[in-house]
Amino acid sequence: MNVNAARHPLTKIVATVGPASEDPATIEAMIRAGVSTFRLNFSHGEHERHAEVYNTIRDVAARL
Repeated sequence: MNVNAARHPLTKIVATVGPASEDPATIEAMIRAGVSTFRLNFSHGEHERHAEVYNTIRDVAARL
């Protein structure tokens, strides 16, 4: 098996982040479980809160 293929699978997992999953520990667990893309639902909530969640996702991903 190609080592790069193991690190970069062709299948992507998309997760929608909401109030129940926006804390750093849950985001870290989702990344470790294989989530490669996060989605924020801008139909609900304030843009400032979405910016905070976005920054949390980026910070957690950078640590891993």
